[in-house]
Amino acid sequence: MRYFFKFFFIYLLLIVGLLYILADENINDLSGNDVDSTVEFVYEEF
Repeated sequence: MRYFFKFFFIYLLLIVGLLYILADENINDLSGNDVDSTVEFVYEEF
């Protein structure tokens, strides 16, 4: 059960990270900024 919560927490973090990237890309597309800097920042965090 302990492993289940561990993997669930990691999976949840990945989902939140992907949603953050998608939302940030949409915001950047509207404002016209580059998306590469955001992707690199997220990769450095993980």
